[in-house]
Amino acid sequence: MKHLKIHDSLNHLSTSGGDFIFEQIKKAIEQNGTATVFLNGGSTPIMCFDYLSALFQKEARILEKTHWFIGDERWVTVDNPESNEFQIREHLFKNLAQAKIHLYSWKALETTQLDCARNYDMLLTSHFTEKNRTPDLVLLGMGDDGHTASLFPGSQALLPDQSLKPLSPELEFNARAIFIKAKNTWRLSLTPRFINKAKAVLFLIAGENKKHPLQKLLDSDPAIPGSWIKAENTSYFITKEVGPDNLDALIDNKELKLF
Repeated sequence: MKHLKIHDSLNHLSTSGGDFIFEQIKKAIEQNGTATVFLNGGSTPIMCFDYLSALFQKEARILEKTHWFIGDERWVTVDNPESNEFQIREHLFKNLAQAKIHLYSWKALETTQLDCARNYDMLLTSHFTEKNRTPDLVLLGMGDDGHTASLFPGSQALLPDQSLKPLSPELEFNARAIFIKAKNTWRLSLTPRFINKAKAVLFLIAGENKKHPLQKLLDSDPAIPGSWIKAENTSYFITKEVGPDNLDALIDNKELKLF
């Protein structure tokens, strides 16, 4: 089931998303002793990270029991402001220097694209597959072209034999290097198969330019990589201008449930 929550503003979206993430973390810690969370980059989650940071300043014990992973990364060094890891450290962890933070880096540019993806894939295998555990939460956004994480329309995944394969929902492995032909650049990303194993997936989507791709996503258009994400508990927190035109029909057909 898809869940939708509509917000009046980006500020409301950010605090609501932060509260959702915080509650999912506490729930996971109560059940398993630790929580595993995947974060995304981009402009939309920045205020959410700032809000979460303030919550964790009062709950350092919870922070120390949380393991943070990065859902995708740009092909830049971690000290580059364009890096998702840089953004996460600046907005979520900057004011938490005294806490013990478990953040797992893609380590982009430290080796080849293939090896970076392979190393992260192995990391995820050791943390999840070998422990028979699934991610507690994956946070995602969506671009105006319908991409999520670094799964861009028309892009290709780099395989172990150095060949390129068109992206698809069935892409093997947990993590892959992605070549984005339209931008002539590389990214590193989780695969849809891995994301869909998560106990909860939360999309934060804001801005009128996301209205059309969100409509396609909710209509399950396979041309939109965001529509490949079909975890059992998938929620979309959106600002009001993004809302789908056929909202009533989606609810009537039980394809969508409002918070």
